[in-house]
Amino acid sequence: MEILIIDDEPLVAKTLGRLLRPHSVRIIEPSTKALETVCEGTYDLIFCDLMMPGVSGPQLYTSACEKKPELADQFVFITGGAFSGSCEEFLEQNTIRVLYKPFDRNALQEIVEAAVQTAVARDVAGE
Repeated sequence: MEILIIDDEPLVAKTLGRLLRPHSVRIIEPSTKALETVCEGTYDLIFCDLMMPGVSGPQLYTSACEKKPELADQFVFITGGAFSGSCEEFLEQNTIRVLYKPFDRNALQEIVEAAVQTAVARDVAGE
């Protein structure tokens, strides 16, 4: 399973990365190259911080899905729960998974297990 983590807080990203072992995890900081990384890679899950300086999680999600619509199902937003009105509106308008900090291991495991089942189904279907 290939997992990408995009977060502006290195400690949060590293903690999440450790929780996701033994899967293959790549961590990047948000930047102008984040969109390129998301669109050029093949990831089963993309954990993306909701509130980041520069480009927000919703902006990155929207741009990525415009280029590759199939990425919509790979995104999981991570947040501490405090976010702007525009982010709240974004989450209400879109069916997107959200993982709250501090991370709940059971919630994280459910997300990963669902992604594994989806990946297996894709492999069986030959996609």
